Amino acid sequence: MKRMINCHQGFSLIELTTTMAIVAILLMLAAPTYHNHLHEKRLESAAVQIASDIRHVQQLALATESPSYQIRFYLNNGYYQTVLGTKVLNTGYVPNGVKISYVYFNNDSSYRHTLRINARGLPTPIGGHILLSSGDKIKYVIVASVTGRVRVSDKLE
Repeated sequence: MKRMINCHQGFSLIELTTTMAIVAILLMLAAPTYHNHLHEKRLESAAVQIASDIRHVQQLALATESPSYQIRFYLNNGYYQTVLGTKVLNTGYVPNGVKISYVYFNNDSSYRHTLRINARGLPTPIGGHILLSSGDKIKYVIVASVTGRVRVSDKLE
């Protein structure tokens, strides 16, 4: 019986310190990868949400046959608003670490950061794109001029 007790005394301080050092090194190696992955997922999520909101506004314009729907993007503040006439219907925010870097929807500089939707659910006068960035990663939300198709892409094509 005494022999069994002596065999199970536990771990030495050196063994515990070595194990903790190995775990710390592995965490230090994994942290940047996790951080980059988190930025990519936030960026993807923001782009998909904006595309979804644009599609929703297109559906509202079709359903109500109203040419007064707009989505206004505020680059420096990190949010956008869905507007009907002068009434703000919804405000969307991009996640921390994601920036609305560039918005272009038409040639009129006073409405450059505004997507206007006509009664048929199409962008008016032309489509355009939104550039989102997070670190060194970028995503585009593209609205086609002729069809009004909304898509998310890594490239502006």
